[in-house]
Amino acid sequence: MKCPKCSAALEAERYESVQIDRCRKCQGTWLDEGELLTILQTKEAQFSSALIKQAIHHAFAGLEKQEPGPSRMCPKCAEGMQTVNYGYDSGIVIDRCPGAHGVWLDGQELEKLQARHEHWERETDANRAEWLKLLKKAEQNPGGGSGPRSAAPGGYLLGIIRKLLGF
Repeated sequence: MKCPKCSAALEAERYESVQIDRCRKCQGTWLDEGELLTILQTKEAQFSSALIKQAIHHAFAGLEKQEPGPSRMCPKCAEGMQTVNYGYDSGIVIDRCPGAHGVWLDGQELEKLQARHEHWERETDANRAEWLKLLKKAEQNPGGGSGPRSAAPGGYLLGIIRKLLGF
């Protein structure tokens, strides 16, 4: 397969017990459908605190303005891929094949996604009891706020707490 970014040949390698396709020229990674989930559920790789901070920063920095241009082509089916903000809130933009063949991640995006995922898993485990109390309090007082950031049913903050706790 050829790299969707620079057209160099992709080389197979093992990462977190998954065979992935990596570009040695631009350091991008192709993952077949389902491989990203497998990688996120595996915790073999260790990440520096700098990489974790950088991955978390993406979510709070907002999305960079994307320059219009041709979309990258899926290396499996040659269809134009869709750019998506992974998890809708990560700030890490990846390219996804519309035919569900897989995803393309630019250099270090795989590591950033994994570091981000593992960080929030640890935070959720460490804060679960406190967040459950907040969730119950917010659900008992649905009129306690107004606006998009309120804890009212459907409010932004309540949605975040539910998402973090897996509801």
